Amino acid sequence: MEPHPAPAPVLNALSDGLLRTVEGTIVDAGPVRGEMEEDLDQPFAAEQRITQRIDVRLSTLEQVTDEEDAQIPADGAVRLTVRWNGVPDQPFRCGERVSAVAQLLPPEVYHDPGVWSRQDYLLDQGITSTASVDVARIERIGSTSDSIVAPFSARWQATADSIHCRLSEAQRAASTRLLALPAATRALPTPFRLSQDDAIMLAAMVTGDRTFLSHSLRVGFERTGSFHMLVVSGFHLAIVAGCIFWFAKRLRLPAFPPHWSRLWRRSGTPSLRGLKHPSRVRCGWSRSICWDAWSTAIAAR
Repeated sequence: MEPHPAPAPVLNALSDGLLRTVEGTIVDAGPVRGEMEEDLDQPFAAEQRITQRIDVRLSTLEQVTDEEDAQIPADGAVRLTVRWNGVPDQPFRCGERVSAVAQLLPPEVYHDPGVWSRQDYLLDQGITSTASVDVARIERIGSTSDSIVAPFSARWQATADSIHCRLSEAQRAASTRLLALPAATRALPTPFRLSQDDAIMLAAMVTGDRTFLSHSLRVGFERTGSFHMLVVSGFHLAIVAGCIFWFAKRLRLPAFPPHWSRLWRRSGTPSLRGLKHPSRVRCGWSRSICWDAWSTAIAAR
């Protein structure tokens, strides 16, 4: 079993629920969406809130002691759920530098044996802490490209962030197309129609974009330990690869297109889902090697 990454030590130690100022760069910005927010005191009075999920790689974090209150260097990343007062004209975008005042907390953990761990899931994405923050408590302080004269390491990091942001935008575009399937299948017979929940789960399985999962959908899978069904695995990708080869055979295509499809699965799929996860890269390459060996053996016959 592959060990999960360790949480950032400084960030983990200061994720105690106190209000702290954090500064950093947005490395992933989800779409703005409406989410039903329930009031525990009034269970039937649900209110729709406009939210946006952003992942911020920290540069500094506020530390409060008996002697001083200062910003200290910190690494790691936090996942912030920004609550907007209405539909924003300019939502937060990947690559922007922000400063926020938030109550950082470690991810919620269910202690049932064998249940899916949200903490391990976020650590696999480099996320140590989470927080919800009103838009009034977060401000933009520039972008990673504002500084022309910067150390080589900073410019290299800015380039890597730019590539990651472009890949995230490609992932969002693919998710948007999948989320449009319910409208496209409306004229089909009932068994072939897709509901909105079907499209959301399909987007989660195909592109790895789980930002549209509602709280009820997510919690149901988390508490039953079946959240792995929404995560792209070798089984799901083998189904996609099998469909590609089946269509190629039915259309009597030469071997050239399937080989290009393997090349796309080998590089494009891990890139779309995020190159920062070594397990995804290994999965893509091992799957392609198996398909190459299988197709070579079939051709030799």
